Amino acid sequence: MRFVVELEKIGSSLGLSVSVILFSQGGVNTTVKLGGIYVKSLMLNGPADRNGKIRIGDRILEVNGVSLVGVTHKQAVEIIKRAPQRCRLVIDR
Repeated sequence: MRFVVELEKIGSSLGLSVSVILFSQGGVNTTVKLGGIYVKSLMLNGPADRNGKIRIGDRILEVNGVSLVGVTHKQAVEIIKRAPQRCRLVIDR
């Protein structure tokens, strides 16, 4: 299921951390079937937590129209940090 979430940053944070699962290793030692950028944790009372739509384990496909498919962890973090205060995320669950 794909859906869009709009979040307002607090400072430069969306209140979530991400992890990367390599496409070639999706499903190895995990229930994740596809590689990509996944929500690893949510900061209590952070923007993502307060919004209530994002869950740990959700896959982030885009941030403000920028695809996260095939990017490294470092690239994903930079894309999220450089995004404007109001962010539009495309999520896959």
